Amino acid sequence: MKNICPLYSAEKRLDDCLKLWKTAKYNYFKPNSFILNLNNLIQSLRSVTFILQKNKNSLPNFENWYQEWQEVMKKDDILVWLKKARNYIEKEGDLETLSKVRLSIINSYFEPPIFETVISPFIRTEEFLRIITKIKPKEINLEKGFLRAERLWVDSQLESRELIEANAYVFIFLLNLIIDAHDKLLNSDFNCQWYSRKLISMQEIINMLDQKWERTIWMDLSTKEITEPAFKKIELDNDILEKAKKRYGNLDDFKQELNNAKNLKEQASILFKSAKLLLSKDGTHISMVYLGYANGELVPFPYFFTKREEKYMFFRMFASIVKDTFAISIIAINECWIASAVDKTKQFIFPSDDPNRKEGLHLVAANSSGEIISFFVQFNRNKNGKIILGKEFIIDDDMKDRNIFLEPVFEVWKKKQ
Repeated sequence: MKNICPLYSAEKRLDDCLKLWKTAKYNYFKPNSFILNLNNLIQSLRSVTFILQKNKNSLPNFENWYQEWQEVMKKDDILVWLKKARNYIEKEGDLETLSKVRLSIINSYFEPPIFETVISPFIRTEEFLRIITKIKPKEINLEKGFLRAERLWVDSQLESRELIEANAYVFIFLLNLIIDAHDKLLNSDFNCQWYSRKLISMQEIINMLDQKWERTIWMDLSTKEITEPAFKKIELDNDILEKAKKRYGNLDDFKQELNNAKNLKEQASILFKSAKLLLSKDGTHISMVYLGYANGELVPFPYFFTKREEKYMFFRMFASIVKDTFAISIIAINECWIASAVDKTKQFIFPSDDPNRKEGLHLVAANSSGEIISFFVQFNRNKNGKIILGKEFIIDDDMKDRNIFLEPVFEVWKKKQ
């Protein structure tokens, strides 16, 4: 007979909750489907602890262990809300939900003016976009930058939290609860496949908490067209890893070296060394951001943009992830243009607009403790297109003023001090 984990039923229900959460998120802009899936999600999340308690006889010392968790849950506003919401859905019907829109104009790296309004949750996306241009304050210029329209579903009993994020918070809380039950209540020799694959990583947490980006609509104010920034998290399968190994060498050595890095400067140095190898092999290097965490984990994000203003969007998004997941460092790597010698008699132009510009590879690393390190190398291409690297520069003093694109992240860290 198969050795079934005493926590199997709770594990399965939690897995079901994750599927319901993803379905609700997918239907975010379809009000009827969203409400239906939200109701099912809330009821399923609430049932996880019911199922856990039903199987308590199979779990030694359950009462003492669970009592400590109950005390925590009683003091948690979101968990208390979930309990009340589930009771309301079962006895009264749908929650009293509101659909809000939070608008701002993004035309720099600094904090923009933000204004909110409540709209009907049954307005179609096409109509919603037309309304945006009518409700903005008169003093807001709609000719430059990007209009950022973040749509939020909130419950009248929890207006301080967006509903998908609130349910993600509950899911992660319950996940930690079940993991703790394995750690404290089961024999260490007990082999549970769910437990071995469900120790959540920071990447999974980010996937659930970066909802601001996915529920946001961007309008390019210069064209009045909706734009979808090219942003994608890296997901590596065995086939991709095998091809990378053949092209770039043993990646295990690189990962081990990165894991052994003792500080931000060592991490940055190792990543810059790798970036130069990629540039030399491929003739180009995609723009990358790594977010670092207290456990030493670095989570990579590639990003792409076709115009300068789009960079404002990306680094606001990264700042949002830094805030929600408590990232303690950021490392950005990208190719860059280098302007020719400045002629003070001429008007300022961006390096990308300089006909005599040169190419460079740039890495900047910063952390919440105030460290800022910058690596830079200029490069040329020979007649066959091969990369010829020039002299490398490392600057580890205060680079904040020269790396203004990190300003949104600096603001997050400043508010947490």
